[in-house]
Amino acid sequence: MFIDAHCHLTAFAFAERRAQIIDAARAVGVSAFISAATDRGSWQRLLALREHHSDIAVSLGLHPWFEHRLEGVDHDLDALETLLSDPPPSLIAVGECGVDQRFESDAQWQLFDAQLGLAEQYGLPVVMHCVRLNDQVAKLLRAHPRLVGGLIHGFSGSTVQAQRFVDQGYLVGIGGAVTFDRAQKLQRVVKALPEHGFVLETDAPDMLPASLRGEAEYNEPANLRIVAQQVAALRNVSLAQLADSTTTNVRRVFGHW
Repeated sequence: MFIDAHCHLTAFAFAERRAQIIDAARAVGVSAFISAATDRGSWQRLLALREHHSDIAVSLGLHPWFEHRLEGVDHDLDALETLLSDPPPSLIAVGECGVDQRFESDAQWQLFDAQLGLAEQYGLPVVMHCVRLNDQVAKLLRAHPRLVGGLIHGFSGSTVQAQRFVDQGYLVGIGGAVTFDRAQKLQRVVKALPEHGFVLETDAPDMLPASLRGEAEYNEPANLRIVAQQVAALRNVSLAQLADSTTTNVRRVFGHW
């Protein structure tokens, strides 16, 4: 089976046909999903969705793109800690959290660092958004030595940066960007990565594969097959081998399935 290691199943883009989208993915061999919620308002929606779909695992966090209430009584970090302190079995990670150079600020780094601290405290892996700040994120992760690993989702750095994350115990997420002809640097990363160092993801409803640009409005977990075909071709392995290795990687780092 394939696991979509990072998607957003509660996205409003899916509101009218969420069940059909999940069924369509299952029909092409995408048998499980790690779905991330990105702000406090979406946490309970995702936990409620998971009640109806046992093949969904849940990651809850505070994404750097959005505004969060971080002061006063019962602010969003407090609320996240409350959930982590008594988590449902489906809650397997903290995130999506991270930093983005396009919107970089001290507050963004502080929010990320606080969530890394919560992941350390509760022994959970982290699902990370990291845009053009790979070296800085790797340095911050070293400052949290009790972290149990996690995912650098939608990786777009160099082979050296990817290997550094793998050496630190993190997985690199490969998504639709690898299907573009211009993505030669990322394709070299995919060829060079050790088998234990990466997983496949869609980031649905975002990160459409190249072949669907102009045809589809939103990405879906079923399109993980397109990513898998490209990665299998780049690494000269069968789809079955790729499914086995990436599923093993998800299980090892996230302790699920």
